[in-house]
Parts: sequence; C-alpha cells; structure tokens
Amino acid sequence: MKKILIFCLIISLVYSCNSNDDSSNSSSTDVFLKEVNSEWSSDSNSDLHIEKYYYYQDGRPEFYEYFRPNTDIQPWAEHFFTHDSENLIQSVFLSITGESGIINFDYENGDLKYIEWGIPQPNQRYEIILEDSSIIMKYMTGFGGNWNSPSRIETYNFNNENYNLLINSNISGSISNDNPPTFITSYEYDENSNLISVIQQSYDGNTQTYNDYITTNFDYDIKENPYKQEYLSHPVIRHNLISLPSSILQNDKISSNNITSKTINNYLYDTTLTMDFVYEYNDLNYPVSSIETTTFANGETSITTKTYTYY
Repeated sequence: MKKILIFCLIISLVYSCNSNDDSSNSSSTDVFLKEVNSEWSSDSNSDLHIEKYYYYQDGRPEFYEYFRPNTDIQPWAEHFFTHDSENLIQSVFLSITGESGIINFDYENGDLKYIEWGIPQPNQRYEIILEDSSIIMKYMTGFGGNWNSPSRIETYNFNNENYNLLINSNISGSISNDNPPTFITSYEYDENSNLISVIQQSYDGNTQTYNDYITTNFDYDIKENPYKQEYLSHPVIRHNLISLPSSILQNDKISSNNITSKTINNYLYDTTLTMDFVYEYNDLNYPVSSIETTTFANGETSITTKTYTYY
C-alpha cells in the first residue's frame, strides 16, 4: 500500500505538467461547462466519495465541494475563487473541516509573478519568470512572509512565445548551474495537438546518464473536451505547471479531445497503472457522463463516475 501511495503521488506530479496546444481558445459552438458531479469508490472501500465542480459561463472556476462518505449534508472541503477585473484568478479560499487556507496569485501588468499557498497562511511559494519561450519557476518555503532562498528550480520550454506546446522541462534540486537537473521530461503530441506521450527521466550520478523513470501514454477520442479553456489565463495555470491544493485547477484545459486511456509505467517500482475512460455524448459531441476505471499494480481498481451539465 505504501508503494501505491508513493506511485500515486509521483503520478500527480507528472500530470501537474500535462500540457497541449491552445491555439484555439473557443470551440465552434457556444457550449460552456457549468457543473461536474463526480463519485468514486474502490475495491477496498466501497463508500462513495462525492466531488462537485462549479464554473462560470466563460469557463472560470467558481467553487468546489468534497463530501466524505455518508456525510452529504455538509461538505468536508470547499474551495472558493475570486478573480480580478481581467477575470484572472486572484485567490482561492480553502476550507477543510473548518480549517481555512489560501492560495494567492500575484500579477504585474497581467503577468503572474508569484503563487503562494498554505494552511492557514502561505508557507510555500513559486517565483515565476517568463523568458522568451520558457517559464522558470523557483520554489521556496517560509513563514509570515519571510521566504527562504529557492530550494528547487523548474524550467519549462515551449514551442513558441505564446506557450502553446510544452516541449520539455527539467527540475533541479540544486540552484547551482554546475549540477545537472535531477529530472528531465519530454512531451509528444498527435496531429490534433493532444499530448500522447510523457517521458520522465532521472539523473544517475554514478553513470552520469539519464534513465527512464516514468513513462505515460495517452489515447483520445475525437469528441469535444468540456474542460478546454474558453477564457484567457496565464500559461502557468493553463498548463497546470503547479500541483496546488485545489483539484478543480488540475483539469485538462488545453486538449481538444477527451482521454480514453492512460498507461503509466513506473520503472523505479516496476509497476504499471492503467486508466480507461468511457463517455456518453450529447448531440454536440460533448460528454454528458463518463466512467473512469483505474487499475493499480496490485490489481485493485477504483471507479469514478461523472456527469456534466452545460450552460
């Protein structure tokens, strides 16, 4: 079980970098996601966990609720969003079993400079630098607004200065330029600019080479992705470059189509995780429901069912 939890955490980090083309910011029809209701359970725990996601008509997240099993009256966790005059996310107020938290987004002339978060007050922060077609992010910790020196630097390289396609990235556990990155990741796309492959490699100091650490492959349908973002936002948010404590922010806001399968190979633990997705669609080719089946390396499965409603 410990290995499964570690595997899931690594997978979460990998998918925080999931990115596709955003050359088209609107679909051919005026369809806007309004609400998503999600229920999930597993072989080892048949109790239903319920999540509800709410959106404004232009695609901006409005709020999120999570209900623990058998407690569908009062949400166990809630996330509330505020936006600035340009409809950019300004803050997310977190409430988890009555304990408050916050995510702050600090802009300068429309460019995102900092993201900081924590419970009850921010204790983690990213400094964000846009440089040509790259995004450089420096991670630091602190308390009471006193931030320590960066302990990790992440660099994301795109195909152009509009940050349409994420081509490769690297994470360095040292801020020294003399040390090679700890992890490097490459991304491959299909003809519709859907991400089809992610290869993450880790550095071996003994051989001074990079070895495959996690590989992920995706398949897609030819239908409309309901999460595709219909409004302009900063590329750090649009491409999910940070795994923040708010799951509504981690949806795929870039892909044109819907994922039908994922296969994740973890070479450190010699394990494979698979995810299969089955959808029902409306007349406009948007999903109205889905069933997601996740099969873990030990054979255990979890099932997530979702319903989608639109404006």
